[in-house]
Amino acid sequence: MFPLGKFTKDRVKRMAQESGMEFVASKKESMGICFIGSRDFKSFIKQYLDPTPGPFIDLGTGRVVGHHQGIHNYTIGQRCRIGGQLHRYYIAHKDQKTQEIKVVDDTDHPVLYTTSLTTGPMHWINALPPLLLSTGKLRCLFR
Repeated sequence: MFPLGKFTKDRVKRMAQESGMEFVASKKESMGICFIGSRDFKSFIKQYLDPTPGPFIDLGTGRVVGHHQGIHNYTIGQRCRIGGQLHRYYIAHKDQKTQEIKVVDDTDHPVLYTTSLTTGPMHWINALPPLLLSTGKLRCLFR
């Protein structure tokens, strides 16, 4: 998780390289969950949660385009592979009560974007960001 103290990821990788730790600097980026190791997420979560089947519904047409084994297997924005479909779908909304997952067929669909986020209290490892201190707001950019 970065930043690491006051250092960005790029800076930490440069420091590792300069210290002769090339294996750290060239290590592949991980988007997985560190505490489950190399196991597949669906296999891991299946040990703790029972399957709760539901439909994939195309948000634009309202048509059922497939079925899944539980909303807990997916995150908003994730590409989902739906058998028999000619194009790719992405998770737009999950309904815990009905187990319906609404999907869209475009990564640039407006429903996949948001302009705000509400969270609980933050735990800062380092000092509070200056912009947050001065304005009470924080701007975060993700790709």
